[in-house]
Amino acid sequence: MFGRAAAALALLLIAGAARAQAPDSEPAPTAAERFVVRNFEANKVALDQAPGLTQAIATRMAEANLKVVSPDDIQKAVGLDRQRELLGCSGDAACAIELAGALDARYVVSGRVDRFNQRYLLSATVWDQRLTEVKVKSQREVADAGLLSQAMEEIADELLAPFGVPPKVEVKLADRVDSLGFNLGLKLGTTLLTSLFRLAPVGEIELGFRISHAWLVILQIGFGIAFDQTTQTNVGLTPGLLGLRYHFRAEKDLQPTLGGGLGVITTIAAARGKARLSALLNLGLLYLITQRVSASVEASMDVLGLAYGVAEKTSALTGINFGLSLGINYRF
Repeated sequence: MFGRAAAALALLLIAGAARAQAPDSEPAPTAAERFVVRNFEANKVALDQAPGLTQAIATRMAEANLKVVSPDDIQKAVGLDRQRELLGCSGDAACAIELAGALDARYVVSGRVDRFNQRYLLSATVWDQRLTEVKVKSQREVADAGLLSQAMEEIADELLAPFGVPPKVEVKLADRVDSLGFNLGLKLGTTLLTSLFRLAPVGEIELGFRISHAWLVILQIGFGIAFDQTTQTNVGLTPGLLGLRYHFRAEKDLQPTLGGGLGVITTIAAARGKARLSALLNLGLLYLITQRVSASVEASMDVLGLAYGVAEKTSALTGINFGLSLGINYRF
């Protein structure tokens, strides 16, 4: 009985070893295999973008500890005549075969960038010399040149995924808001209506239109309330403040902002209305909670209000001179 059990166990072990030694139809690529990166091609209006994109994919692969032969390495490895043949061959398959054979590499990375009006089409492939076929390919279409860098990073993630390289891009272009679109913000804070030492609550509704991810045209509508020592109520209205805001580090979660605008401020004090122009300068910090929702803190200064105060030599200034606000914003 024990003899039969031992024989059966031996047969199972032999069968398992045979399966383990049997070659797969396509062995998984390893980081030890060499990659040749060709210069990216381009149409005439996108030629300036091609070298930087070529360098970006070569650098990314080198950072992933893959064995990379860059276009510069090709120039050093082969003679000038042979170099012209390899880099100037016609047809992607023919070029890939020539390069892989000449440089003893299995994979060849090729790419192309084309510009059509203001839009760019970026594509790249990895050619497998052993199987004589395209191993993986990827492409992106972006609205302006400023997005090519992220598009290249996303393409690199997809090209390198089959080789066990973890992705680098957290938020993809498809998940980002468009460069053109509307913003809506609600701000609450405190501001000066009557003097340097008398603060008042203020609320603002901000409508914005993005002309890029960094630039925003803004229209603010707000009000503030202050109580003086005689219990009179002073209401400051901002019927319209039109301006611009610039977002530094627009691709990051934390973005310093700088803006300004012109408007009209109306102060109603004891049933007497006063109005004047305002010129606001804003400095702030914005944090993206999600790609559409953000929180912000902003300090403002009315340059004209300060100028009026200096001219009148009085601290009892009407209008908004200094302010601090917290806001929540939504990007459509």
